[in-house]
Amino acid sequence: MGDVHEEGEVQLVPKFERKGRDILPGGCDECLWINLHPCEPWLIFSPHYKSLLQVWNYEDGKQVASWVVPDVYGVCEAGFIPQTEWIVVRRDKIYEVYEWQGSNLRLLTQLQTETGDSYTLIMAVHRSLPCFLAGFQYKELFLWHWSGKWEKTKFEGHNANVSALVFHPTEAQIFASASFDNIINIWDLGKRSIIKTLRDDGEGGICRMGLCRGGEKSHLITSHVGDPNVRVWDYRQGTCIAQWKAHNYDYNTASFYHPHLPYIFTAAADGKIRVWSESSYQQVSSFSCECVEWDKYGILNMIPSGISNKLILTGQGEFRVVEVQVREEDKKEEGQKQKESPSSCAKDLQAASSSIMVVVDEPAVVSRKTIEELEHKVSVNIKLQFEEKIKEVVAMVEQNCKKALEGVTVEHQAIERIQGERVQQLEKEMQTIRETSEKSKLRIQEVERQAQIVQQLEKEVQIITRRFENSIIQEVERALAEEKKHADLAERIRELENKLAEEHSK
Repeated sequence: MGDVHEEGEVQLVPKFERKGRDILPGGCDECLWINLHPCEPWLIFSPHYKSLLQVWNYEDGKQVASWVVPDVYGVCEAGFIPQTEWIVVRRDKIYEVYEWQGSNLRLLTQLQTETGDSYTLIMAVHRSLPCFLAGFQYKELFLWHWSGKWEKTKFEGHNANVSALVFHPTEAQIFASASFDNIINIWDLGKRSIIKTLRDDGEGGICRMGLCRGGEKSHLITSHVGDPNVRVWDYRQGTCIAQWKAHNYDYNTASFYHPHLPYIFTAAADGKIRVWSESSYQQVSSFSCECVEWDKYGILNMIPSGISNKLILTGQGEFRVVEVQVREEDKKEEGQKQKESPSSCAKDLQAASSSIMVVVDEPAVVSRKTIEELEHKVSVNIKLQFEEKIKEVVAMVEQNCKKALEGVTVEHQAIERIQGERVQQLEKEMQTIRETSEKSKLRIQEVERQAQIVQQLEKEVQIITRRFENSIIQEVERALAEEKKHADLAERIRELENKLAEEHSK
């Protein structure tokens, strides 16, 4: 990306650029997919899709941190989880959540589909609730909620792969998803249901979406791959309320409502940036971010900071930070257009008072009574105007409070539901543990009884063995005694035979 050339009421002032050897000692030529921290001036990306993550401060241009993660599937992109010091990493087929501990990262969990063979496509982290969205191949969209445990919810509503995801910047329970068949679903996060389905007729798939920050406007902007037009939708009504050709190039790489200013920003891959009025959709400024080498991809994305007027432009092996500046007279004009306040009523009062003075200075054909009547009418009108303004402000405040209360109530109900489910699960686990414990006690008692039986049998065997041994010994002794008797008898018989023989010989 080269220098920024500009024209119009809004200016983009270059702050700094980091590319090539600024990022890696050996140079960097990968396409950078950058995400921002919603509360800190930090951006995060992987410079080579392998094992390195870098965090930079986009206010001063300094590197904040650098980590090496295990190179298993390749790192596609990374994002901050703002409620904790965690980072979610999108790899080819898996999401990993790490805890940021100074110069080290500690792996907390790995998240994937049931089969684990679907490629990851896109992710979006909620800025206030403990959850993030993850899109996978085969039309799969999941939400992981980490309050207590990593609860996974599947959202079904697309017939093609999800191509864009965005949470509402102010209404915590709203998010939008788009698919490559140009179907947009607006979801209620608490109810886990679709609020409205929009059907876009643009060429190519939807690649970028942005939701309007103002709670009173239910507006959504979309841009496509292969279509130079952008479209603005009223997603509550389900209608496209504006469509115009934003660029001459048919790949709009960015389209969003600015978080703080009443403008819409768009960017195309040819390096052109344009700014449009949020109310009239008329172009107010244009910029050219010229590319030095056209074999590069130009502007891959343009991301607005939520805490300043900085824009981060990303490209191949480089990123640039520019600041949005508006001329003072345009600020005043937009400020007058955006809101009416008691101070403006005070100006009306001054104008009315001036008109009274003009009447008084007219020729004396106007009587004092007429002047007093005019003054009274003006006073009454001013009082009525004040009352109407107060009613409008009170109604607006009540509406905003009601919406905020509804959001908090829904969030509280969601938390209560999750906690209730967790309590039920813990009760089931405790019941299982109790049942297992009772079974274990019975088993132990049975084992002890069997052990006692074995001990008794061993004693009986010992007694029987001793008896058997004694019986054998006695039997042997009797046998030996019998053998001795037989031997003695045989000896006596031989002696008698010898004597008999001697008697016969005589």
